[in-house]
Amino acid sequence: MVGGSLSWDAAVLMVPTSRISRVSRTKEGIHLEVQIEKEGTRLEIQLENKEDRCQNGCMIHLDSVTYSIPHGPDTIVILRGVDLHVNPGEVVGLMGPSGSGKSSLLALLAGVERPVSGRVEVDGLDLGSLDPDRLARFRRERLGMVFQAFHLLPSLTALENVALPL
Repeated sequence: MVGGSLSWDAAVLMVPTSRISRVSRTKEGIHLEVQIEKEGTRLEIQLENKEDRCQNGCMIHLDSVTYSIPHGPDTIVILRGVDLHVNPGEVVGLMGPSGSGKSSLLALLAGVERPVSGRVEVDGLDLGSLDPDRLARFRRERLGMVFQAFHLLPSLTALENVALPL
């Protein structure tokens, strides 16, 4: 079992559903066991019930968020009317099959994409009200994100790629 504690204000954990070995509901919340990396290693996550959603301010707050992309003459709706509240210190698992909108949701939370409608707030900032420079500052100062496609520069070492924005 992997142990330890998170020091982030909030965390979103993306887990393929095929890696979840057990889910149980208790009066305290939801307990997940997730298979990771090598055989026999597992991560246990306890998601607590939160009756009073964000009374002291949400770390992440989505209000009726809809996100779509153009596809020729049509529009593909990826997220429709999503509401999400994540309190400071709360850990959330984001799970679903391929194509269900997990990466799109994370792109909205990072301000990389903008919703068609609704509001995205992270740590008290309404991302829809930020211009591109303020969004870049927000990502630089408050967010860490590793993309599915790393987009590293092949001529640089891993350390040089990481240090590039500094």
